[in-house]
Amino acid sequence: MSIKEFSRLTGINRELLRFYDKIGLLTPEARGKNSYRYYGYRQLEVANLISGLRSIDVGLEDIKSYLGKRSPEQMIEFFQEKDANIGQEIERLQSIQELMRLRCSMAKEAMSWEEDRIILMEREREPIFLCPILTGGRVYSDGVYGDNIISAYMYALNHGININFPVGTVVPRQNLTSGPWPNPSRCYFKVSKNHNAWKSAGTYAVVYRRYPKTMSETFYRPLLTFLEEQGLQMDGDAYEEYPLDELTTNDREQSRIKIEVKVSRS
Repeated sequence: MSIKEFSRLTGINRELLRFYDKIGLLTPEARGKNSYRYYGYRQLEVANLISGLRSIDVGLEDIKSYLGKRSPEQMIEFFQEKDANIGQEIERLQSIQELMRLRCSMAKEAMSWEEDRIILMEREREPIFLCPILTGGRVYSDGVYGDNIISAYMYALNHGININFPVGTVVPRQNLTSGPWPNPSRCYFKVSKNHNAWKSAGTYAVVYRRYPKTMSETFYRPLLTFLEEQGLQMDGDAYEEYPLDELTTNDREQSRIKIEVKVSRS
């Protein structure tokens, strides 16, 4: 095969084939009197192997080393090692895909929800990675995030959690009914793997609210009023999530907090 035909079959451009020839990675089987390169059909598998290994960032020196001393034993060892690497890469890409899908799903729901509209909905249990109670038992300090929230991220990171997944906060039930204002006491990450806790299944009161400049005791008042009017009582802690945050928008007016709390009839 001419270099043109070989390039078309392998998808490796001719310039790169010339480079592989130059460094001794993939040398043509023959050269014509005009110095044209000619490749053998048996070299197709080698070329495709090189392309496959390069696509998973295997270095040229590693590939060249293997090709220079290849044997059935070397092939098995080399392929098994790369198979493990590919498995790790697949897992990494699946995690990125899951993250993007989750973010899109959260944003779509938030955008379709009428602000401050409270509804009751049945929820299946949801896996989460729950971090320990923060120092002082609160996320906010003077109405803004406190420095101790970093400890929650470090805890999750040290337990193999991808901290790029959406983070939420837990507001203890007693903090909702006593002042001066509700303050989350711990963080959690919305993950499907490596979870250590669950949001329990049941009926939840759910509302999306605009992100306030500072948190205050009035933030949960509409929800508490709704529960009282409906004859409902809280059956657990409240969860705050941030589907429209700094990652989604640079307009604070578009930011939203999702609040959900499990409820039951009084």
